Amino acid sequence: MQGDSLHDSHDTLITLMEIIKCVNQQDFKKEVLKELERVNLTLAPLQDSPDIKHNALDEILSSIKKFRKDLLAISGPFANELKDDEFLKSIQQRNNIPGGLSEYEPPIYQFWLKQSKEYRAGDYSRWFSVFDSLDDSIDLIINMIVQSATPKNEIAHGGSFQQSLDTKVPYQMVVVSLPEGSQIFPEISGGKHRFSIRFMDSTSKPRPVQTENDIEFELSCCAL
Repeated sequence: MQGDSLHDSHDTLITLMEIIKCVNQQDFKKEVLKELERVNLTLAPLQDSPDIKHNALDEILSSIKKFRKDLLAISGPFANELKDDEFLKSIQQRNNIPGGLSEYEPPIYQFWLKQSKEYRAGDYSRWFSVFDSLDDSIDLIINMIVQSATPKNEIAHGGSFQQSLDTKVPYQMVVVSLPEGSQIFPEISGGKHRFSIRFMDSTSKPRPVQTENDIEFELSCCAL
């Protein structure tokens, strides 16, 4: 969005198309509202705890209340107005055809690309602002989940790690952290009772394979 080139503008529009398609395929509003309510019910009882930073907690609860109000004020599916925008609709139709967006087609797209950066930025602002309430809500939910756990140092012997889970705890996320620049990446699989991690060597050719080395990493099992 901040770039000047036509390629920057093209990539921004294609990303917007993907977001519109994504939010129109599922009932995002219902799911996000349900998750905001769950977080609210989890945090609200902490107001009586003397060990809690009440200013920070009050700010989070206030944000949840605002986000829920903003989402409830939206009628119909997310981004419905963008789905019906004639310019974006023409771009989406051509984008669904291999090579549909070219130097010459559609003409309105080429006209738009040649407008000033300020002109395009105004359209970006209008289009992406539609997602503000959704974006803020999801950011808050994910941050709360991630911050619910304290990272622990672990070792994956021979590149493999497995851990059982307490089924009474509502785990939402497993976070694996490796040193920046590491050539190893994790593959995580699991379910309600346990999860496993395979640490893959990206330098292996022709495809990555599980490393045979012991791997030190940080693990967070997040439950809110």
